[in-house]
This record gives sequence, C-alpha cells and structure tokens, in this order.
Amino acid sequence: MGSERLAVTEHRRDAVISSLVKYLGPEAASYIHYEEKDWAKEEYNGGCPVNVMLPGMLTYYHPGLRKPCGRIYWAGTETATRWCGYLSGAVQSGQRAALEVLADVSPAVLSQREIQEGLLETRPRFRNA
Repeated sequence: MGSERLAVTEHRRDAVISSLVKYLGPEAASYIHYEEKDWAKEEYNGGCPVNVMLPGMLTYYHPGLRKPCGRIYWAGTETATRWCGYLSGAVQSGQRAALEVLADVSPAVLSQREIQEGLLETRPRFRNA
C-alpha cells in the first residue's frame, strides 16, 4: 500500500510541476520542495468543508479580511466574496487581490472594463457589507 501511495504522489507531483513549467517557464522545474496535504486526515477538520461562524460574524468582519494593510494584500478562500471556504473562492479572491494590486500600483495597465468587471464584481453579496 505504501509504495502504491508513493507512486500516486510522485505521479501527481510530476503533473503539477509539468503544469507549472508550462505556465511559468522552465525555472519552475527547479523547485525547492513539494508537499501534499490530505486535509481529510487533519485532526481538527471534522465534519464540514468550511469554517462556521456565529450568525452575523461574516457580515460584520468579512470586509475587514480583504482590506489591504499597507503593501500587503490579502487573498485566500476566507476573503472570497463568493464561495467562501471553497477552492472556487480561493481562485476568485486571488484574482481580486491581483486586480487590487494592479489598480494601486499601476492603474494604467487596467482597462475600465477590467476595473468594473474585476473589482466591482468581487464586492461581497452580503447585506450591510
């Protein structure tokens, strides 16, 4: 069983690195470390795929999770404006954070459409937010 798992892990690693090389260039093949995490085996994950907050907490605190702190911009599934807690939310928040950085650092590279569709589209759909 152990050797089978190792073979699957190596196959997955090779596929991931191959994709990174394809999109980022040959330097990606010279990675320092590769690690996988089986979140289903994590001791404190039990029972649900996302964190659960008390009623009203997400509405109250969620905008603050995305607010830049100086030159630090936040991204991650918890900062997503849709599908918070899921991979789709993580991707959406990464795109939002990248647009925020571009809008602040070099706004001329963004078209008005990108700003409207990118930044405005990512506004939370929570009441009172």
